[in-house]
Amino acid sequence: MDFRILQIQIKIVIFFGLFFVGIESHSTPPPEYPEDDWPSLSALLEDKNLPITWRDSRGRTISYYYLLYGSEDMAIRQIKKAKKAGNLTDSDVDRLLGAAIYANAQSAARFLLSVRNPKSKISLSESGALIQAARLGRLEMMRLLLNAKVNLYVSIGGDDAFETAFYLGESNAANLLVDSGLDISRYKDKKRRDKLFSYAVSAGRRESLELLKRNSFDFNFRYDNGDSLLANIIQTNASDKLAEIAVLFGSNPCNVNAKGETAKQLVERVHAKTIEYSRPKYISLYEGEFSCKRK
Repeated sequence: MDFRILQIQIKIVIFFGLFFVGIESHSTPPPEYPEDDWPSLSALLEDKNLPITWRDSRGRTISYYYLLYGSEDMAIRQIKKAKKAGNLTDSDVDRLLGAAIYANAQSAARFLLSVRNPKSKISLSESGALIQAARLGRLEMMRLLLNAKVNLYVSIGGDDAFETAFYLGESNAANLLVDSGLDISRYKDKKRRDKLFSYAVSAGRRESLELLKRNSFDFNFRYDNGDSLLANIIQTNASDKLAEIAVLFGSNPCNVNAKGETAKQLVERVHAKTIEYSRPKYISLYEGEFSCKRK
């Protein structure tokens, strides 16, 4: 065999060997929780030779990792390069927008919204971006999405953005939605009203109850099991202040539950040990303006 041909063959073998080693190293995804292996992720972010077509085994691009763990400016540069190379899919944009919302990377979110395909198979509303922003209390992100005319009422998992904000106690996000034109009357049917009040109680947010009061919700209602709002507060061991606000806003402490108990009697049964050994919980229900005053 000619020695020069042998040299060429050896070089080809070495080249493809190094090529496939490179593919293997770049196809191995960073760990699910990068803080467990930060050196690997750091090396990935610093790799200057990483091709723009690189994706991990879950389809995530390097821009995704820059948004969450690196530089927002670098993420935007990589997104622009990917778009120019025709390597930015509709699903990439939605995934990157979700990462930008999580990281509160507002400049990246603006750019992604500007390049998002209006004919994408999944609409901006259906992508759940507004729900995610409301869940995290990202008010500026919500404003960007609202300016993009996102649908306020799309639900994921049974809750829309407004209900999600209530569930997680993000009252500022809920107020922003109302101020942005949300039709609050959609939530006054019994099922959705009961849900909002239950969410406000479980999150322990007086601001959520104040929002409902400002929008003329009836506080003297009953759940399907016969309990009043006040009874729900007592049974879930919510704060004294929440109980006082409920009474102040119209939940009648004289109303009885399915067992015929008033709020005071319910406290005595549910919180008997508290009453026996220390200052009674919900003491304000025993006296003064928050106590039951039968005519």
